[in-house]
Amino acid sequence: MICQQSISVNGKPEHAISIYTYDDATQAYHFYNLSTAGANSTTISVAGDTITYTDSFTDKGKRVTIRTLNIWENPDRYRWRTEYSTDAGATWSLMASGVSQRRRVEAPH
Repeated sequence: MICQQSISVNGKPEHAISIYTYDDATQAYHFYNLSTAGANSTTISVAGDTITYTDSFTDKGKRVTIRTLNIWENPDRYRWRTEYSTDAGATWSLMASGVSQRRRVEAPH
């Protein structure tokens, strides 16, 4: 699936293209995001109404894991929260949260 995203970050518009794929051989979902800020990818997990994106990096010699959970309320709306862990996921701290709502735009006549 390919999605075009138009979002506002700190009051400024940003645009991205996201690609979601499924690898039948490994039975894993993958997410690729392309924007003016760059490109990234990650494996995602799907459990019920929740999609979880996980990534990690090293900061000053310490491993930091970040996860974003999208909890779908209906086909047009989900709640999201991004958390981080510095102890391999034993505990999580909230970084940001919010709601995403699909906006339907009618084509001009």
